[in-house]
Amino acid sequence: MPTAITLNFIKTDLKVGETKTLSITKVEPNGAKCNNISYSANNSVVTVNNDGLITAKAPGTAEV
Repeated sequence: MPTAITLNFIKTDLKVGETKTLSITKVEPNGAKCNNISYSANNSVVTVNNDGLITAKAPGTAEV
């Protein structure tokens, strides 16, 4: 079971319509598996799918 994960970014700026994919770059301890990853966000500002694809929908700030 993972005790920590590192993501490819922790903060980003997107313009409406732009996309960026959030992904796991490191899992600790080494060899641990990340299963059943899910994402959620403020859907009025951004959407995020199960693959980590973030799409900016409107101006504002959101946490994923």
